[in-house]
Amino acid sequence: MEEIIRKAKDTDIETLKTLWIECFPKDTEYSEFFFEKIYKKDCAVIFEENDEILGMIHSFPRTLMTPIGAISAKYIYGVGTTNKARGRGIAGRLLESEKKGCDVLLLIPQNESLFAFYGKYGFSYLAKVSKREVS
Repeated sequence: MEEIIRKAKDTDIETLKTLWIECFPKDTEYSEFFFEKIYKKDCAVIFEENDEILGMIHSFPRTLMTPIGAISAKYIYGVGTTNKARGRGIAGRLLESEKKGCDVLLLIPQNESLFAFYGKYGFSYLAKVSKREVS
């Protein structure tokens, strides 16, 4: 069984769109917006097993200005695995892969039930987002 964590390629986009809808079925309209306006293949990492994409993570590089100076960060977005691959630690491995090359990872879980999941990977609660707007 060959497992690979790699950057996305141009040929992956349709599979990633399908995986997004599988992971976030209530976000169909937003999915179209994301892949049209926000998606960058250089910011997408996939987990592949035997040439099949089973997981994805999108991370957008950022610089945070703090009292001690600038720190490198990645904003994690759209972490997901196929239904058949859930429970195998794939999302965790993708999160771990994104820790390389930056000081801080940031994310906003889709719902509060995911706080415990992300906590297993060192994430802690910082603030609550009460309103989301996309323009």
